[in-house]
Amino acid sequence: MGFLLGLLKGVLMKRNGISLKGLYPSISSKKMYTTMLCDFSKAFFLVLLINCIFAIATSEAQPSQTGVPQVLILNSYHPGYPWSDNELVGIVEALKQGNPQLQPAIEYMDFKHFGGETYSTQLKEFYQFKYQRMGINLVIAIDNLALDFALKYRAKLFPTAAIVFCGVNDFTDQMIEGQLRVTGVAERLDPEGTVKTALKFHPKTREIVVIHDYTKTGIET
Repeated sequence: MGFLLGLLKGVLMKRNGISLKGLYPSISSKKMYTTMLCDFSKAFFLVLLINCIFAIATSEAQPSQTGVPQVLILNSYHPGYPWSDNELVGIVEALKQGNPQLQPAIEYMDFKHFGGETYSTQLKEFYQFKYQRMGINLVIAIDNLALDFALKYRAKLFPTAAIVFCGVNDFTDQMIEGQLRVTGVAERLDPEGTVKTALKFHPKTREIVVIHDYTKTGIET
């Protein structure tokens, strides 16, 4: 596995301009994270697949009787939301390439329509009822809200599982401080660079309109 990870790491860095940090750290630290420095593409899902392979390998949970890892995908949003839908399709395809027998469980958390402490607590209780006996090996968290939820309730829902995140904005080391077996792909935005590039193509622009929603992620972005 080490040879494969090293080879893929070299190819990704050489061809796609991706910086991989702490992909396979020392056993003593167990602190992992990956920073992505290019647009989402096939390389994104290659990186995510590598992280998933590594995370499953370091998980303390025992695989099912069939030997197939138990994977839970937490999608922050709802079906029909293009951004997370596209991420989800790529994630499942990448996992299937790694293990065709794998059947991940998928939960749409619907945080665009619902939120608050009461809602999160109800989700926690629902997931605890569903997955407490499954022995989850890996949790994949799509976007900030899913990662926040997974880390907050990890001890009660899936204490032995590794966690892989993607699409997380404003990532800092402090977000996973004290957590073991956590890795992922951070989304790095460059608003200033985007505006400068746009003005090069449209130099006569005098007004720029920013459109967003008033959800937690919309405001933070």
